[in-house]
Amino acid sequence: MALAGSPQVVPNCPHTNLQHRPLKDVKQRVKPRRSLNNRFRHHVPWHLASQGASVCLVCLFQSWITRRRRCGLLDVLYEARSASCGQRSPNTNRAKNLILFLGDGLGITAMTAARIFKGQLQGRTGEETRLHFETLPYTGLIKTYCVNTQVPDSACTATALLTGVKSNHKTLGVDRNVRRGDCATLVNNRHRLPTSVFTHALASGRKTGIVTTTRVTHASPAAAYAHAAERKWECDGLLPEDAKDKCKDIARQLIEDEPGRSIHVVMGGGHQYFVPNGTLSNQENGKKECRRMDGLDLVQRWKDNHGDNGTVVLNREQLSQAVRHKQQYLLGLFAPNHMNFDSARDPSPKGEPSLAEMTAAAIDLLDNDSGFILMVEGGRIDHGLHMNNAHRALLETVAMEEAVKVALDKTDARDTLLLVTADHSHVMTMAGYPLRGNPILGVGDISNATNTSFTTLAFANGPGWKYKYDNTTDKVVYEDPSTQDTLDIDYIQMAAVDEQSVRETRKMNLVLSSWPRDKFTRVGPWSHLLTGSHEQPYINHVMLYAACLGPYSGDCPRGVSCVTATAAGTQDRSRPQPAHSTADGVISFRHSTADGVISFRNLDFWMSSMKRDLLRTAQVTPNTNEAKNVILFVGDGMGITPITAARIFKGQQNGKPGEETSLEFEKLPYTGLIKTYCVDTQVADSACTATALLTGVKAPYYTVGVDQKVARESCESLLNNQDRLPVSIFTHAAAAGKKTGIVTTSRVTHATPASGYAHSADREWECDQKLPQEAKSKCKDIARQLVEDSPGRLLNVIMGGGHQLFVPNGTLSSQKTSNCLRMDDLDLLKKWKEDHENGEVVHNRDQLLQALNKNVEHVFGLFSPSHMSYDTARDLSPNGEPSLAEMTSAAIDLLQGDNGFVLLVEGARIDHAYHENNAHRALLETVAMEEAVKVALDKTDARDTLLLVTADHSHVMTMTMAGYPLRGNPILGVGDISNATNTSFTTLAFANGPGWKYKYDNTTDKVVYEDPSTQDTLDIDYIQMAAVYTGEGLSETHGGEDVAVYAGGPWSHLLTGSHEQPYINHVMLYAACLGPYSGDCPRGNGGRIQGNVIWYLFLPSLSVMANLGFFPS
Repeated sequence: MALAGSPQVVPNCPHTNLQHRPLKDVKQRVKPRRSLNNRFRHHVPWHLASQGASVCLVCLFQSWITRRRRCGLLDVLYEARSASCGQRSPNTNRAKNLILFLGDGLGITAMTAARIFKGQLQGRTGEETRLHFETLPYTGLIKTYCVNTQVPDSACTATALLTGVKSNHKTLGVDRNVRRGDCATLVNNRHRLPTSVFTHALASGRKTGIVTTTRVTHASPAAAYAHAAERKWECDGLLPEDAKDKCKDIARQLIEDEPGRSIHVVMGGGHQYFVPNGTLSNQENGKKECRRMDGLDLVQRWKDNHGDNGTVVLNREQLSQAVRHKQQYLLGLFAPNHMNFDSARDPSPKGEPSLAEMTAAAIDLLDNDSGFILMVEGGRIDHGLHMNNAHRALLETVAMEEAVKVALDKTDARDTLLLVTADHSHVMTMAGYPLRGNPILGVGDISNATNTSFTTLAFANGPGWKYKYDNTTDKVVYEDPSTQDTLDIDYIQMAAVDEQSVRETRKMNLVLSSWPRDKFTRVGPWSHLLTGSHEQPYINHVMLYAACLGPYSGDCPRGVSCVTATAAGTQDRSRPQPAHSTADGVISFRHSTADGVISFRNLDFWMSSMKRDLLRTAQVTPNTNEAKNVILFVGDGMGITPITAARIFKGQQNGKPGEETSLEFEKLPYTGLIKTYCVDTQVADSACTATALLTGVKAPYYTVGVDQKVARESCESLLNNQDRLPVSIFTHAAAAGKKTGIVTTSRVTHATPASGYAHSADREWECDQKLPQEAKSKCKDIARQLVEDSPGRLLNVIMGGGHQLFVPNGTLSSQKTSNCLRMDDLDLLKKWKEDHENGEVVHNRDQLLQALNKNVEHVFGLFSPSHMSYDTARDLSPNGEPSLAEMTSAAIDLLQGDNGFVLLVEGARIDHAYHENNAHRALLETVAMEEAVKVALDKTDARDTLLLVTADHSHVMTMTMAGYPLRGNPILGVGDISNATNTSFTTLAFANGPGWKYKYDNTTDKVVYEDPSTQDTLDIDYIQMAAVYTGEGLSETHGGEDVAVYAGGPWSHLLTGSHEQPYINHVMLYAACLGPYSGDCPRGNGGRIQGNVIWYLFLPSLSVMANLGFFPS
């Protein structure tokens, strides 16, 4: 089990100092224990026999018995009991307080890296660590595009978050009718501007506050109070001359207009924007910095407005004094421009307060009987990433999570809704296959093409472009980071495209809400609405709804839902349509306006559509039926970026812009985030991740169906651990009388399907040819295990590729010599037929259809000698290969029965295309898998079928979309032009791979890259650009960031929040009453753990002993 790096308080334990000890990683040194007497004196809660403590300590017991990283057992029981016994029942109280944390640019990759960074700062390996906000119980995924651009900026996204309306790129507090930089359109639309949540809060009598590390006039905070056609209009110095007498700058709006002038607490930087030019001796005079040229002293005006009730503070000491005096209004301006990075902050009394200190002060000043709303922005995370400076960005993220902890400690979840989200992402990737504990800021791997190292973290574009021409070798090379101090605070990571600063990216961002999962008695009001996949304005509506503000003030939830009584009992919507959809499931829009730019809906549309989405989501109730059927879809390599790109690609295939489209599985009601590292590597492969998904145990890199005791390529270590190998979900299902099946587009012996039935010290041991000579008489290859051993031989349905691995070499004329060949002359297909009298072997679409008509019990489909063809190259004739959707449909038809079934469906070739830097094929394969998901949804019933869609790992593809391409720009097309080289680049790019396209131009004496505007980027064979060359035909690496899980059906509500990958396996077992959960089966009773299981009764004493150090770790 991999618990948080810092100790976690055991829930329901009368002694709050009883703590879980984090399990030691294989590379982590065991720290000396305190003496037994000291430990005993600190931990003597003999009344640990409470059910909650028993459940929490299951994992300690399991870890001692098996020494496996089996985190899922603890988490799933914990989640299930909390959900069923009132500990994590949805909190439908009215939210007295709202706190929105905004990590500017804090996408999934940055969050994963920050988690590891935090753990490594504490002396741990890092991968198992949790950020404080990752302990929040609900996780949703959010679309971030602007009205008119695929990639957003902080202005349009903050507008969506704080007003509930999407706006144009770089516009603030307006809808799409206001054009960027056009003061006239702002003036003409003043009567219909969006209303900020701060305006609604003030109208209800609540206090309000803004805390940021940027200027308080910067895009994110400004969206709370200002309306501007250009985010740069922060002071009069940047207003166009013809706008100065019509449109106010943002600083003036904060001081003079509502809601700005009534905000109780404002803290951040930007002092020089509020006082006449030259007032401050330390003002910044760069080209981008605004200077107040109109002579107005807005600080003095603020003082005049608030009199003795307000105070202006400029440093930590003055802030502390203001808190002691409980000032009603406070304006804190701690720097002329942005506040310093936390690493450069002066911590003296005369220096700047930290984000955590400002957050604590704000809550102290705002706390009152009527409640408050507070926005806290970690604004300089974004700035660090724009600089390609991962070190500063990660330090800023850790600083923000410390502020989150302060807020959690200072407020009560019974009446406080706390949310943490990002406005957009960045183009940072996490690449290579570094070992566990490798410094996240260090060298991650070595290119096998150039023998040059590269860092784990890299960017698709930005100032970190480090290529040069080496005239001694006549080659283009890049700066070798192993010769640099990559841990230096000023080190700039590598970028693929030369830019003055890195651009934002549009990924699916996340929102985490409510309270830590280890404090389930404190679940924030209506936080359960913040799961699933939604448009960004939805967050605003959840805040308004939870606090009974604005459009929801007349229908206020006080212990019951705002929705009608008939909706309150609605069962789990496992197949919901987005509330903002039309009949065809896609938001309607107009393709073009007079100026040729795609137009989108206005204020009224967003207000009504988000309200419908919210009310429909509020109708979802947990389904606690036993799962008769379980279907797990694995999109191999389908990370967050590939999902976002596939959504847009699907929409564009249907003649739409694409950004507003939803994939079928994005309509499932519950979403979570999953950590994917292996036991021994930061970045995973498909073998260790599939082992986690299908057995509930993390494995070493490149191993299948084993735990950390089995060394890669060591048959001996596999034999020595035969008695303690993980048990597959297929074994548990077969033991319960369920049918089982595997469908894949790869070889059926490939890593992901093999983890469901095989135990192998190396994933490449798919047939005997790949076995080492000394292992051939001791360890079976994977194909033999499928045919000869359980649970493989018990599988009712097996479909995919890999025919040549099951028949003697030379049997097939079409065999591929580059893949594994059967050299032992075994005919495993003949063996399979002998063992399955009522079975059928099929090799094409027509034979599969005939097998369905024969009503056979077992089907073994091998449709290709090796991997199946890409969907675009598939033979559609009766003699050709079936599609993934067709195989899925056939599998469900064959598996249906009274006892139910467990089915694994893998979209495997998504991964293969990404390894080739071929985004086009990868997106087509993703859409093909989505069609298979739709088939499964149509052929099953959500009342008894748990359906999950996830990925095993991600890839290092980024949606750079730099330059902010217009809405509807082809996702496979050119994104924009580098402002440094004047050369275009594609929207999608990779951190490494074969798509390295740099060359030396001797006419300019510069290193340049192939201009994609001269290529057909929409061609099926087009290879996207890669920053690091891995070699011709050699693979791009996987990505190490978290992946998403989407779920619907029985107990799918357990699949939200942030979890280790084995947790998914335990949810499936728990929902279907299999394996360790077969004796405590949830059949509509909420999964309440019964007292008739003797080992639960034994747990309290075992847990005390474990915590006291009696058992080895």
